[in-house]
Amino acid sequence: MKKKNVFFVKGLLLALITGLILAGCSSVKVVDKNVAAEQSSVLYFDKDITVFKINGQKVGFMSGIPLIASSVQGKGSEKKPAARLQIPAGSTTIEAEYINYGKKEMTFEALPGRRYQVIIKLAGAGNTAGQSLGKALLGDFNYEWEFKDITDQK
Repeated sequence: MKKKNVFFVKGLLLALITGLILAGCSSVKVVDKNVAAEQSSVLYFDKDITVFKINGQKVGFMSGIPLIASSVQGKGSEKKPAARLQIPAGSTTIEAEYINYGKKEMTFEALPGRRYQVIIKLAGAGNTAGQSLGKALLGDFNYEWEFKDITDQK
């Protein structure tokens, strides 16, 4: 093969791989393709949250393609979460983890067409940042999940 053709093929492959990666990173990941978009909700979460299962089904994606026995790591911050999953509306059970403090399962009611953000709340009223850090270092860190409807926010 001539050098010109080899260079062209390598450039084409690089463009194709980059396109696949960008398509997988920027889109909403669909958990259940059998559920119509109108009967789904979108779940947002930040970099400190990892989702393992939704309704008992393991989730994970590579360039937008579902994988078995994997997870979805959040992106962004609590103020601007970037990870998005399209989940079935109705009673939804999610198994997730906050940083490395252990997996927790939670259930909430997702309405069709709505957008929700997973927010971490420290368990126990009146915890200061110092108290929370101390509990975390001692292995006594307790948190709760909150699902905030952000459909009407920009």
